[in-house]
Amino acid sequence: MKKILLFLLIVSFSTIFAQNWEKKLTQTYQPINDVFFLNENIGWAGGSAGTLLKTSDAGNTWEPVTLPIDGTVYSIYFLNEQVGWVGLSSDILLSTTDGGANWSQQAISSIGGNIYSIYFSDEQTGWALTSSSSVGEVWHTTDGSTWTRGFQNSGDMEDMDFSSPNHGICVGGGSGKLDIYYTLDGSSWTKATNPTLPAGMYTRTDIRGVTMVNDNFAFAVGWGSVAVGYQPSILIKSTDGGATWELMQQSTENAAVVNMYCVDFKDEQNGVAFGGGAYEGTVGLRTNDGGTTWLQIDPPFGFTGNTMSLIGNQIIIAGSGGGIAKSSDFGDNWELLTEVPGLTPYVFKFIDENTAFAAGYNGLVLKTSDSGENWTASYSSVDMVCPTINDIDFINENIGFLAKRNRQVCKTTDGGNTWVAIIPDTSATSFYNNGISFVNENFGCVVGRAESGISLMYLTDDGGNTWEEKIATFPDELNRVKFFNVNKGIVIGDASISYTTENGGETWTASTIINLPSTYTGTDFEEIYFYNENLGLLASDCLLKTLDGGKTWEYVEIPNLSDNLVGCVMFNENTWVVAGDDFVYKTEDSGTNWEDITFSPEIDATSLWQISKDGEGHIWLAGSSSSMYKSVAVVSVDENKPLPNEFYLSQNYPNPFNPSTTIKYSVPNNVKSEMSNVKLIVYDILGNEVATLVNERQKSGNYEVKFNAENLPSGVYFYKLQSENFMKTKKMMLIK
Repeated sequence: MKKILLFLLIVSFSTIFAQNWEKKLTQTYQPINDVFFLNENIGWAGGSAGTLLKTSDAGNTWEPVTLPIDGTVYSIYFLNEQVGWVGLSSDILLSTTDGGANWSQQAISSIGGNIYSIYFSDEQTGWALTSSSSVGEVWHTTDGSTWTRGFQNSGDMEDMDFSSPNHGICVGGGSGKLDIYYTLDGSSWTKATNPTLPAGMYTRTDIRGVTMVNDNFAFAVGWGSVAVGYQPSILIKSTDGGATWELMQQSTENAAVVNMYCVDFKDEQNGVAFGGGAYEGTVGLRTNDGGTTWLQIDPPFGFTGNTMSLIGNQIIIAGSGGGIAKSSDFGDNWELLTEVPGLTPYVFKFIDENTAFAAGYNGLVLKTSDSGENWTASYSSVDMVCPTINDIDFINENIGFLAKRNRQVCKTTDGGNTWVAIIPDTSATSFYNNGISFVNENFGCVVGRAESGISLMYLTDDGGNTWEEKIATFPDELNRVKFFNVNKGIVIGDASISYTTENGGETWTASTIINLPSTYTGTDFEEIYFYNENLGLLASDCLLKTLDGGKTWEYVEIPNLSDNLVGCVMFNENTWVVAGDDFVYKTEDSGTNWEDITFSPEIDATSLWQISKDGEGHIWLAGSSSSMYKSVAVVSVDENKPLPNEFYLSQNYPNPFNPSTTIKYSVPNNVKSEMSNVKLIVYDILGNEVATLVNERQKSGNYEVKFNAENLPSGVYFYKLQSENFMKTKKMMLIK
């Protein structure tokens, strides 16, 4: 039976002051320093701010364990589910005999260091490595409470491992040093003979991680860098219990060139090591010949792999931003276990009424498809690197682009699920892509720097298959670019750079700056926001306004501005909102008067980085540690919003729904008449029409209707928007 449901849309144009905020997101875990597993299912992870987590299902879910103090957790060791130890900052060791319900506390040393490693052979007999930046010590106990120092090193020590109660190795040394100690009786320690390293290859020789496979075979990893010349990761091996060591030199095409922080073997032949950096993200190495040769594997994550656990073929890695990931097949395939890793958001944009992206440090991308109610996280790892994202642009819900550091530009055709590089990366740290703008699938522009103070621009007219490169066209580095069509665009940058083009970037004309106080002369221009192709704002140390697409900028005073602006948004010609590191200001009269709308106990990020607005008129703030905040009240609904230039059908929200949901769509100008024939119809999974929501002629504008499915059964439904030359269908799910 056909059901006809027609709903009227009522829109309020009133402006409401937004003085309250709702926290919508934050990172799941603090940065992780150590993971320890008893078996494939039961394990712990520890990190900053007294973080201790426990899992009983192989890392799929984690529950917090309460510690009596908030010091940073650096090391974990458990004999069984009940008896364990946690090493913290300030030389503090915590112990539990009831699975973490209660803890005892003792100070191991007085050097003011961190307990980087713990090993216990039974409840009474154990060792602890504690280290400051200049002193490292290993301590030993035979009664669980009285500790004796085994040795002290004039340089920090990083890691320790035991194969049995009498056989252990400790590694470290600090900047420019390589110190290794070993014990054959558990009490006395001997300094090992260092491996021979190639002359002149290394400026530093830090060793960060060590494992003992048995009493004789051990492996250690450490320093590597391309920032100060080609210096491959240090991989060293011992076959005599740590007394002597040999460098496992790798071929250039396979060598890792990052700090490696951890290593482990499941037998004498098969091992893995992990490390990374801000450009590479997580770097993994794997060997099947006892560590003689290593090949890179590709954990597709941007966090640095600080620590790992290896049991059989199961690998758990963890590190910066609270990132935790798992492989169940010895590194071939990977799963991100952390729901929301930590993000410093250098860009935050709503690309339509429902979809927004936040992206930034470590190549992390956060996406919402339901106006910020739910977010998914992924790393934009491409070609085994994951540089920081500085800007993002989408031309529709599927096709988008990323501008990254280290020159890389990436493209997606599936809404950000997968990315490919359309400009390759480079290890040269001087290359930055800071801004990106595409007007269609073919024409786009990327701007940044080739090196300090030298501008860089790329232009494409074939979707990124080929690029025209322009270096040093502008007097300093470029930060943002905006093209309104294939001809008209604007670029801004350091040293008050602002240029416009009317011919697709072939030539550029310097903008005119009006009434800029001398205090801001030469200030770096960081962010731009355009309400339409003429009206826009520029945010930097101050605020500027343009009425002609950036050809002319005029200074707008914000009284008592205490810090630079990180971003700005416009709701109409009069209502603007700007944000800084720790404030949000609003004007409703084009900048004549300003109101501070910052105050809220919900805003607890250490710093704010970006501002955006959604289709409902809510302000959104993106802050440190993946913090997202939404204004509780609508700032304004813009009655002067430009008419849409194409049909658009949004995803219903909420979805799944019970029993009602909202569907939004746009109707463009009709070249034949003032109105278009519009139908919005709902079908069941068999194609039967179950509801006609709209069947009428409509003017150009933005619309929304509510669909009430109270009388329908649970299941999948489809809704179709149709007009003279347009048809679009989307899926929704009713769950009762």
